[in-house]
Amino acid sequence: FRKIEKNEVCLDAELSWLIGYFMGDGNLGKRKTIVKNKEYIHLRLRLHDETLETLDKAKSILEKKFNAKVKIRKDNRGSKGYTLQTFSRKAANFFKQLIGVGSKTYTLKMPRFIYKSGLNNITAFLAGLLDSDGYVTKDGKAVYSSASRNFASEVAVLSSLIGTGGGVVVDKHINGATVIRKSSNTKV
Repeated sequence: FRKIEKNEVCLDAELSWLIGYFMGDGNLGKRKTIVKNKEYIHLRLRLHDETLETLDKAKSILEKKFNAKVKIRKDNRGSKGYTLQTFSRKAANFFKQLIGVGSKTYTLKMPRFIYKSGLNNITAFLAGLLDSDGYVTKDGKAVYSSASRNFASEVAVLSSLIGTGGGVVVDKHINGATVIRKSSNTKV
């Protein structure tokens, strides 16, 4: 207990996708448990989605990269979706260092290393964002939506840098960043 752990993980396309997906649909919060009248506080990583296939992909990556024990359950908040959950210290601490604990709705920032991570990792990261909070317009654009105008702008810049997109459209309280200007099909 209370020992410093040093863990390393190699950034590849799978982890880049997971980072993007977590930034869109993930949550890292504190959870209290009581064992023999002693209170413990630990981190709980959760991902929410209506698509089991996407959560299964995230589960596989968490198990492989962080040796995490992961469960997927029907969401009990009245939605049609599912919740992936893990208490893995390695995975939780990775995302804590990357993004922080608690609400990230308006505070998301582009991880600086993504810009220099190579085309495969950048496209995987963008794919993770699209799998979480993306959609395809009628004219074939792949758009990532976020409540954070600054983050949507950073996504648009990253998409522009790799030559696939760019630009932000504000619709009420949602900011849409064009990730792919024109898709050849509607599956992103």
